Amino acid sequence: MRIANGHPMRYPMILPDDTSSGYGLRSFQIVRSDFARIGVRLTPRLLDNAAANDALAADDSKEFTMSMWAWSGAASDPDDTLNYLTCRSWGTLNDTGYCGREWDRLYAEQGAAMDPAARRRIVDRMQRMAARQRILLVLDYADKIEAHSRSWTDLPLVGGESFSAESKIPLQSVRRAG
Repeated sequence: MRIANGHPMRYPMILPDDTSSGYGLRSFQIVRSDFARIGVRLTPRLLDNAAANDALAADDSKEFTMSMWAWSGAASDPDDTLNYLTCRSWGTLNDTGYCGREWDRLYAEQGAAMDPAARRRIVDRMQRMAARQRILLVLDYADKIEAHSRSWTDLPLVGGESFSAESKIPLQSVRRAG
């Protein structure tokens, strides 16, 4: 067991409902095994999504906490994802505890940018900043498979995807061709 500042490195890993079974639980097992190799013990803390969010946003938390979410941002526009890391979103949408003036300044700039190329440069800078500061650690990207048939028509993309847990629009508009 690795010791840091006189304390054993044992931490709870919050697993919300959307990650506590199947794929998410297997991902946790892999991560736990890898951490164990370096002397860090992770124990699963299974919570419903609301309780997990509350635990991560608690101001009085004295305990270092990690979490795993089965989360994805909107594919159509980065603003939603970038907003999660603003100081203003801390304690609500921002479950990382990250708050930085430079991030907030760039977030406001990208939101006001009228030129798509200029906005893209700002967003790219923010992505590099998030990666460099390790605000979020992406463990994996789940494979997504789609199948389409010429027998069906009017299947719209929502956030760049035909089907998503975040939208039922495709299911309401698709119809048999002909």
